[in-house]
Amino acid sequence: MFLALKEMLHEKARYSLIVLIITLITLMSFFLSSLSDGLATSNKTALMEVNDAYKAVEVSDSANDNLLGSFIEKQDLKKNDKTLSIANEVGYIDNKKVNLTFFGTNSSKILPKLTEGRKPSKDDEVAISQTIKNEAKIKLNDEIRVAGNNRILKVVGFTKPAQYQTLDVAYVNNATIAQINPQFNNSVSAILTNHKVKKDALEYITIPKVIESLPGYRPQNMTFGMMIVSLVLIAAAIIAIFTYILTIQKTNIFAVLKARGFSSKFISRSIVAQTFVVSLIATTLGLVITILISFVLPKTMFFKVDYVKMVILFVLFIVASLIGAFLSTRKIKKINPMDALR
Repeated sequence: MFLALKEMLHEKARYSLIVLIITLITLMSFFLSSLSDGLATSNKTALMEVNDAYKAVEVSDSANDNLLGSFIEKQDLKKNDKTLSIANEVGYIDNKKVNLTFFGTNSSKILPKLTEGRKPSKDDEVAISQTIKNEAKIKLNDEIRVAGNNRILKVVGFTKPAQYQTLDVAYVNNATIAQINPQFNNSVSAILTNHKVKKDALEYITIPKVIESLPGYRPQNMTFGMMIVSLVLIAAAIIAIFTYILTIQKTNIFAVLKARGFSSKFISRSIVAQTFVVSLIATTLGLVITILISFVLPKTMFFKVDYVKMVILFVLFIVASLIGAFLSTRKIKKINPMDALR
């Protein structure tokens, strides 16, 4: 380690350039990972709240696991069934258009924790995700006019962030959503349940499966995942190439060290130590910059720093870099002191 640090301090410009390149790659990886998590979260936060209260939903067997495509006739419901109806609508807040997903339900359990106000208890009352609060400059007791039928809803509460397929969720009761969308006069989207009971023409789906079946959710995560893995491999390859080039350039120096009695193992350890220090500094900088960026990005941007995933990526970068360094140390074992000293 002493030899490694002494050389890095002596060749500041060279190693600073390597650190800069790896920092940019790790920054891009952390940034893409946070964008991926932000987009994924904006698709499912409302469903995650449902998952906290109910294990699954029952939908019509023709819905293809999509809640928006499910319609269950009310005549098929039991008296105590807890239901969920979903409708995408355009609302007006002080003549400003906003796209909303309305969740109509007779179960208050699926509402996220309130940050302000109260839960809707009467018809034409709505609790809305706080993510739209600053964007639309809306406050308690303001009114939302539904574009389809000019229905006026009174905002009585704000919930912690709740979104469904990137749209902010507004919570109303069953009577109100039937007024907003007439198709729910005679039907609901799903039955909320904790028990797997087979019913004719209905399909039992767990909430995680519903999330996985959201349009575009899985391909989006796979695409971002492949991009991040590719960047990790690219970073490892760049470090391996830099290490190999530096090893070739220092062949004579290593030959002298060998002639003076230093073993290949000792020299290889110094190369691995340099790689570890470079990757540690670069990856740390990339992570810190990503966290700082998260504080200045607009709240409306789908960006979420998942610290568990960041730590996993951090470790992957270090490990991949060390693997690249170990591959380069094979060159050191082949150096013949006598050939170099001639």
